[in-house]
Amino acid sequence: MEAVLDTRARDLVVVANNAGSSDDDLALLLREHRVAKLICSFPRSKTNTLFAELHRAGKVALELVPQGTLIERIRCAGAGLGGFYTPTSAGTHIGADKESRILGGREHVLELPLGVISRCCGLCARTGTATSFTTRVRATFNR
Repeated sequence: MEAVLDTRARDLVVVANNAGSSDDDLALLLREHRVAKLICSFPRSKTNTLFAELHRAGKVALELVPQGTLIERIRCAGAGLGGFYTPTSAGTHIGADKESRILGGREHVLELPLGVISRCCGLCARTGTATSFTTRVRATFNR
C-alpha cells in the first residue's frame, strides 16, 4: 500500500475482499482520501470504522458484491469473458438493476467482468490474506 501511496494516485476504484481492518492495509488509502469507489464483499470491520464513516459522508462509493461473485468477476476479466449469469443476487437489492434471465426455471443475474483493473492489482495481494482469494487474484493477473 505504501507503494500505491507514493504514486499520488487519486480517485481509485479498489477491488478488495474487505474495506481494510488494520493500519497497514486498505485503510491507508482510505485515510489519505485516495479511494473514490470500493468494490468488495465485506465493507465493515470491528477494527476499522473509517470506510463506514467515509461512505456515510458520501466520500467513497460502494459496490457490494457477494464474495463468490466478486472472485468470478475477476476471473472473467482475466479469461477475457464477457460476463456470467448467477442466481446469487437474484431478487435482492444487489441484483435489482441488473439484467436477468430465467435459466432452468430459476432467475439468474448477469454479472460483468471487472475488466478495468490494472494489472498491478494482482501483484498487490498482501501476505496473510485468505489464500483462496489471493491465489485466484494472482492467477488472474499474472498471465
